[in-house]
Amino acid sequence: RGLSVRRLDLLNTERSEWSETIGRILDEAPPRMIGITLRQLDSIFYPDYFDSSRGEACGTFFPVDDTLDLVRILRDRTTSPIVMGGIGYTLHAERLFEHFDLDYGVQGDPDDFFEHFDDVVSGRHLDKVSGLIYRHEGELKRSPRGYYHPSPEPEYTVEIIEEMERFY
Repeated sequence: RGLSVRRLDLLNTERSEWSETIGRILDEAPPRMIGITLRQLDSIFYPDYFDSSRGEACGTFFPVDDTLDLVRILRDRTTSPIVMGGIGYTLHAERLFEHFDLDYGVQGDPDDFFEHFDDVVSGRHLDKVSGLIYRHEGELKRSPRGYYHPSPEPEYTVEIIEEMERFY
């Protein structure tokens, strides 16, 4: 869609380094908008919840809490609007929109959001963007979801595939 995007995965970054890392990136390239993907709300990796060596629950994986910390850091560091999407977000979109106090949310496919990105950044014609959640005059608004065929273009670049391979 002609947008320039910079990605940051904080999964392997110590929490104590988040603010500095985010601040450095925001200084290098101030964004028109910040997008957060909330992929999952829980883990299927049992050590995230149970320490078998001690035989007790441990509870170390809380992506909603972690994401709220991220949003708070971003709010302290920039006035750029924040949008959230992803399958984890889509499952409870309105509740998470309120919980995170977002500027925008995208429930479901993001095709229309990207098609109308300039309008969203400018706050224009928001009711025309499928799947968009936003506030208008203090009231929560939600556009009907859109459904799209798979893109004929490759979904991932070589760089993104290498990033995923490093992750796994």
